[in-house]
Amino acid sequence: MALIKCKECGKEVSDQATVCIHCGYELKQRVCPECGKGVSKDDTICSYCGFHLVNKNDNFQKRNTYALVGMILGLCSIITWLLPLVGYPTTILGIIFSSFGLNSNKKAMAITGLALSIIFFIITLINSIVGAVMYS
Repeated sequence: MALIKCKECGKEVSDQATVCIHCGYELKQRVCPECGKGVSKDDTICSYCGFHLVNKNDNFQKRNTYALVGMILGLCSIITWLLPLVGYPTTILGIIFSSFGLNSNKKAMAITGLALSIIFFIITLINSIVGAVMYS
């Protein structure tokens, strides 16, 4: 293990460190996949070439949110099937959000939301047909 100087505060830190223990300066920067220049971990756009940088953790956070929203909509569809005007949008959105959430850390939540949404979409459809037949 060698010691290197921090570019920010000038103190010595391990060459294995990713952040300076003295000032918090980021020692190892991300590299833009387009131009190969170093960019900050907080950057969303490369200041050299304008490439849109994607953070893998942000993508997982979005998918986790989709799984949660899908499950909540699936649970709401347990009640909304009674009114098809509300039941259809609720179940369809539940199916969409749950499908996006399947590739997340909360896969079980997404599967639950997807199953509930599909089941209650079918029940909403049956309720619509029965209502149309009875009142026609």
